[in-house]
Amino acid sequence: MSTRNWRVQAHFSAFYAAQFVLLGVQLPFLSGWLAQEGFAASEIGLLSGLSLGARLAFGPAVAFWADKGDNHRAALRIVSLLFGAGALGLAVFSGKPLIALSAVAVLWSFGLLAPLSDTAILRADRQGALHYGEVRAAGSAAFLLTNIGAGFIIARTSIDVAAVIMAIAGLATFAISTTLPLGLTTESRHPGRRGRSGDHLPQGAASPADSSGDGPLVRDFGAPRGHGENASLEASAPQLLQSRWREAATLMTTPSFLLFIAAVGFILGSHAAYYSFSILDWTAQGLAATTVGFLWATGVVAEIFVLTQVRGLVRRIGPEKLIIIGGAGAALRWTLTGLAPPLPLLFLIQTMHALSFAAAYLGAVEYIDRSLPRRLTNTAMTLMSTMGVGAITGLATIACGYLYEAEGARAIYALTAAMAGLGAVSAMSLRRAG
Repeated sequence: MSTRNWRVQAHFSAFYAAQFVLLGVQLPFLSGWLAQEGFAASEIGLLSGLSLGARLAFGPAVAFWADKGDNHRAALRIVSLLFGAGALGLAVFSGKPLIALSAVAVLWSFGLLAPLSDTAILRADRQGALHYGEVRAAGSAAFLLTNIGAGFIIARTSIDVAAVIMAIAGLATFAISTTLPLGLTTESRHPGRRGRSGDHLPQGAASPADSSGDGPLVRDFGAPRGHGENASLEASAPQLLQSRWREAATLMTTPSFLLFIAAVGFILGSHAAYYSFSILDWTAQGLAATTVGFLWATGVVAEIFVLTQVRGLVRRIGPEKLIIIGGAGAALRWTLTGLAPPLPLLFLIQTMHALSFAAAYLGAVEYIDRSLPRRLTNTAMTLMSTMGVGAITGLATIACGYLYEAEGARAIYALTAAMAGLGAVSAMSLRRAG
């Protein structure tokens, strides 16, 4: 029985959409805007690397604090505030130091905001209040429309408009975060929860995924989600805090989780060259901002299809296989992109975003959702985002900045293709370990 609350889904969809409007400008056009403001390619790479390094340093602590007690609402609001403030800084500040500080704030805070948002939405999805893929697709649709719209506007005005759009979107994200119905995602507010098959299950009952998907991580942390978690609520606050710290430390030293972090980190981190330097490469080839926007939008259309249409496939083939498919697709995508193909073929290659990002990301989220107790979801998502994707993307972006200046686009795409291949191999090892 479905208990979907369309008002809740619309609210979270708007929250995602605001974030992804900013992202829809930042990813294709921020590097070009920074270049106009006097930043070299190596400096752009360093800014991305610094933001991801800060995410690695502070992200796990934020996630653990959000997981502890009832701090999720406060964490989302604080990070959203930093996100909006950084975006506003890009529009109002001048001079490289303040612009650099604002850029790092935006990139760092979004890296924390994404897993915090995903966790809240996954909790509501498990109860049937919304559909995770559809909410994520709303963000992707906003990203797509922004790619096209911003590209059109920039081509007819100047790239300075990119900073203005990011400021508006960042402030909107914070405003929406203050009214999110996070109380609806708390288990104690509902007598039941929805299994992955869509059935409404009594509190404490195992869904099909709970009973059949108990991988090595679940075994490391005791009972699967939905079993015995209420008992932990009866413990005193100091005992609960001490237990959570021990579990978080165990998670960070569990071989299967570290292998998962490596697989997802190398695959999603292989997008470093694309995210930071594709606009520099494509404009150097003579492509207009409008064309760049449509190229990015093509990838997002493919992503939306995967997020909304293949949920049943995820259940059938399993998250590990989906991550492997994503890694193989990414390796092929970056190899072909580095060859500077003609524009019609480049549009076709962009549809491989359905594999390189969407398949790998959906597999990663599903792996965490199946494999860990609910109380560690925030921590696991943020460790994936920081220790895995963040750290590897940061190092790769710095390397790509220097490599792009020295050797050009083909070299950076060769590097990221190799990273994706390594991620696919790691995912194969993870599947064998499971």
